[in-house]
Amino acid sequence: MNNSQSMIRKRVVNLLNGRAGYIVRRMISSPDQHWSGHELAKELCMSPAWVNRVLDNLVAFGVVKRTQRGVLSFTEVVSNNIIIEKWVSHYDFNMNPTRFYLLQKKNPVKLIDALAEKEGFSYALTGYAAANLVEKTTYNGVPSVYLVPKSGFNSDEFNNILGRLENVYNFIPVNKQANVIVMQPLQREAVLFDVKKIRGINCVSPLQLYLDLYGLDRGKFVIEALNDYFQKHKLFYES
Repeated sequence: MNNSQSMIRKRVVNLLNGRAGYIVRRMISSPDQHWSGHELAKELCMSPAWVNRVLDNLVAFGVVKRTQRGVLSFTEVVSNNIIIEKWVSHYDFNMNPTRFYLLQKKNPVKLIDALAEKEGFSYALTGYAAANLVEKTTYNGVPSVYLVPKSGFNSDEFNNILGRLENVYNFIPVNKQANVIVMQPLQREAVLFDVKKIRGINCVSPLQLYLDLYGLDRGKFVIEALNDYFQKHKLFYES
């Protein structure tokens, strides 16, 4: 990858991660809506000037378009499929830093759910385990959980929380035979946007689940198995 390609990739990743990621995710969740920068800023509690700068970059990226109505301009998603096509070319589930743990618990995700408030973090289940909560599929895997400190996305605080889980709650670090995987999300706090509570467990949004499954070995088969779920949310991309 040359310097120009590297700069383009970094710019794209920045548009899809963190606070900027909230903007495109909100627009994808209502793909038929026309947004003004002020409306998005108000809903997401962000600076209108900053939101409009992000929208300008999304227009240049080719995933949203602007229309003029008198003195006002409105932005809409070009196509969810186009966004996903571009997204999966710059993101892969396996890019997320991971920690593998063995717990002497039948359901380690329920323990994580029980500890979240007390230990000051938010979480969301993803991958095959989340897909199986949406609808039982034939594919199983070690549950993968995104963990984000409530104090903000900070690597030191993330590691502090993991330290407490290991030292206080007997999360045993392992290289194999793990029964839960804890991940520091590459896409930062944006992975928690539109989290769904399914059977008492926080699961990533339909969009995030689609993106994560797409990068797994058998993920595309699971996406096909959950076709109705993803079509309901207007998410589908044929590679």
